[in-house]
Amino acid sequence: MKSITKKLAEFAVQSTYGDLPEDVINQAKRCFIDTIGVTLAAVESPTAKVLTGLIQDLGGKEQASIIRSSIKTTVVNASLVNGAMGHVFDFDDLHNDALTHTSTVLVPAALSGGEWKRRNGEEVITSFVVGFEAVARVSMAAGKGPHQLELGWHPTSTMGRIGAAVCFGRLLGLDVLSMAASMGIAATTASGLRRVFGTMTKHFNAGKPAHDGVLAALLAHRGFSAPTDILEGDDGLCNVLARRFDGDQVLDGLGERYEILNNSFKAYPACGQTHAVIDACLDIFRKPSFRSSDIKEVICEVNPVAPEVAGKRDPRDPNEAKFSLHYCAARALMGDVSMRSFRPEEIQKEDVKKLMKCIEITTNPAFSIASAHVEVTTQDGRKAKSKIDGVKGSPSNPMTDDEMDSKFMDLALPVLKDEEKTKNILHMLRALETVKDVGNVVRLLA
Repeated sequence: MKSITKKLAEFAVQSTYGDLPEDVINQAKRCFIDTIGVTLAAVESPTAKVLTGLIQDLGGKEQASIIRSSIKTTVVNASLVNGAMGHVFDFDDLHNDALTHTSTVLVPAALSGGEWKRRNGEEVITSFVVGFEAVARVSMAAGKGPHQLELGWHPTSTMGRIGAAVCFGRLLGLDVLSMAASMGIAATTASGLRRVFGTMTKHFNAGKPAHDGVLAALLAHRGFSAPTDILEGDDGLCNVLARRFDGDQVLDGLGERYEILNNSFKAYPACGQTHAVIDACLDIFRKPSFRSSDIKEVICEVNPVAPEVAGKRDPRDPNEAKFSLHYCAARALMGDVSMRSFRPEEIQKEDVKKLMKCIEITTNPAFSIASAHVEVTTQDGRKAKSKIDGVKGSPSNPMTDDEMDSKFMDLALPVLKDEEKTKNILHMLRALETVKDVGNVVRLLA
């Protein structure tokens, strides 16, 4: 009987672009647009400067590009830097059931392999989709009772490696056994701790799985041996990290039902655990005769994991503010949760700090990451309530293509400083399947 790992490897190796439904292809392109937009926005961040400077010092064979840089380096190094940059603002997409920021790991792997091996758009899309299914399905299979996140792991990092190995391995043309071995190699590198949330190392948790997954595929391509059943068993990846493995979730509907369609795109540059509260607070802000200065008390009811992940009550800097339900709620009640809201000077404003002191967080075990209930009481006793069951950008309340394009332009144009060039990149990504050499897209991002 074939292992679950080998069956997943078979899917990754044998799937073709022609097998992919049109909505899956379109969703994959939305992932590339979103990820490249948030990556471009981060090129001047401290994280980008540290990592880019390090790679410049280390050197390396010129195989792939660091986005918005003249530096070409190895595919593993390029994947590391581009992956970390994509996660800097926590504005990248999220699979709510898997609890993984999948695209910020896989897009860098796909672009570095596509550029190095001169793959076309169809090949890159296919590699991305099979990698996405691997991450989402394996993370979901390891996600019940208790979830990795509750145990202190960061699933984007632990499970992202599996998808990056599959994605890059597909671009290398691995056979089934080598693909399974690449997952085995990637799995033994799996780490990434929730403890680092609110620091630059959170960004590293997205770059390192891209790096390690690419390295795993390269090693497997050269015949490096590893277990080909790494996902299952008492000492397999999922049982070690999450104490439970439901293999049926990996294989159920594989190749027929695509988890990429359940991906969410963020409307706000903050931890996904804050978004339901943000939506509810913005809804209250828009109510007639409402002023944030009149607020006496705010009760925010959220899922039990939210305060564990985003419970920084008094954030000191932008990284911490993105993981503060109190800060994000206060900002939303003041009507703006944008990139500007997370500038250092905005976090220190006295009116924001005053409002944060009025906010109390409670939990409801029946709530999901996409649910929140907020009740506001004013100084004169008036009350306003809002209940959210599907955050903006989630599958039940999706962003339109026009909204996705606007997000990309808002993030990319200030960096590229050329409207025609920015629109040209967006057009190429919207028609990615027609691109003959993905390196042409990457070169536009330099």
